[in-house]
Amino acid sequence: MKMINVGLLEQVWGYAQEHPEQYTQDAWGVRNAKGEGTETHDIAGLTLKLLGAQFVWTPVADYPPSAALEAVWGTNDVVFSSLPSTVTRAIVEWVLAVPTDRYADYFWHAVTSDRCPIGLAARVALGIDSSDTVILFEEDAKPGEIARKVAELLARGRSQWEKAQMAMDAKAGMDALPENQVNPGAYLGACLAARGVPVTVVEL
Repeated sequence: MKMINVGLLEQVWGYAQEHPEQYTQDAWGVRNAKGEGTETHDIAGLTLKLLGAQFVWTPVADYPPSAALEAVWGTNDVVFSSLPSTVTRAIVEWVLAVPTDRYADYFWHAVTSDRCPIGLAARVALGIDSSDTVILFEEDAKPGEIARKVAELLARGRSQWEKAQMAMDAKAGMDALPENQVNPGAYLGACLAARGVPVTVVEL
């Protein structure tokens, strides 16, 4: 089970509220060709920006030539090696474990050029599922949808961490007991219960 990165999500959402001129759900990222002026990103783009990632910028339109918007560039990828090492390792581990991920094939192709799709990198960094990105990374999200999704993810993430802490505390408590005082059934039941798994212990 993925653990939602509550701290990072709070930081990203807070940044979006404090700097509305840099936040828009319209695209992963947009800027002018020279990189001057305001650069805007959606939640995924802001996540990677705050992690210090470098974006791979290209002209928004290049066909037909007369329609090319030379002043407006967009981005679909980040420089893979510019991501924190914890994120790069997590991305590789994820696409190895889930080769059917919609970004997996593209990732293996792009990473040879030191690139990584923004949607994959941000999802892994935030510790969220593809189903969560349907709204969180949606360019056509309705007013209030993003805020509600962020609130839902933060609540779910805090619950995950609380259960994980309870399991760790239960294990620490059992480990602190002398070996002959540890009841294996009670120990297993405490660990599972802390994860929200209903348990009925039957003594044989």
